[in-house]
Amino acid sequence: MSATTAEAAAKKSAISTIGNKKKDIPVSLTSRFLQHFSEQLYSSPNKAFEELLANAWDANARSAYVYLPEDVKADDAAIYVLDDGGSMDDHGLEDLWKVAYSNKLGQDVTSTGRAIIGKFGIGKLATYVLANELTYICKASDGVIRVVTMDYSTLNAGEQQLIENLSLPLREV
Repeated sequence: MSATTAEAAAKKSAISTIGNKKKDIPVSLTSRFLQHFSEQLYSSPNKAFEELLANAWDANARSAYVYLPEDVKADDAAIYVLDDGGSMDDHGLEDLWKVAYSNKLGQDVTSTGRAIIGKFGIGKLATYVLANELTYICKASDGVIRVVTMDYSTLNAGEQQLIENLSLPLREV
């Protein structure tokens, strides 16, 4: 005999509230999860660049530039992806770092009518396979230049380090 959807929901609700609450248990992810997730999702640097260029497309960029150093393994090597698309203010940069969150959910086209490519909020993780450090430099419509840097090397990839209470400094230039 199968329960109806309402009966199943009532049973789940009753089970999930049984007993007296003692405390809250925080949910955390490990740096190892980030490593495996990113490497599986973006198995090649080409896919990672594709994701970054898709972000430029979704920002209505008319031009996008990719710079690769001659020696990508050099200590001072830097990769640049530059575009002239719509930029992010404080709120936009905060939304950017809500992993697996997208304010584009439910949108099919950009403000200029382009078909939206990214809708899952995970594209920023593509950079994990490209570099240890990722910096966004944004000049929003208010004229303020904002800078946010994620340093993946501080997360000790491959280890069981918990990622919790992680925050990134937002700087103005």
